[in-house]
Amino acid sequence: MPLMWVVIGTFVQLGLGGYMVIASIFAGGAVAQHHALTPFDDQVLSSSFFVLPLSFVITAIIVLVQYWKGGSVTSFWWYAVPWGVVALYVIYCLVFLKPEV
Repeated sequence: MPLMWVVIGTFVQLGLGGYMVIASIFAGGAVAQHHALTPFDDQVLSSSFFVLPLSFVITAIIVLVQYWKGGSVTSFWWYAVPWGVVALYVIYCLVFLKPEV
């Protein structure tokens, strides 16, 4: 695992984590304004403010630990995990939330 790519990937992940804070707040506000939310839906939207950014930060930390332990190049696949979390959030918002009538 080249150190340069670990450093670049970590900075990109942390930057995307900061972006996800802003994106989840605005997306949650837009969804809350145009949908009738159940208490569960409200909890999902509220937790997304923390879960989405933390998924980027945690995977950056995992890759750093893998580098320190001598991990292989396949450790870079950890950088893809937060995009799965974002995809689940988007699918939840599109499929399970009912628009106001």
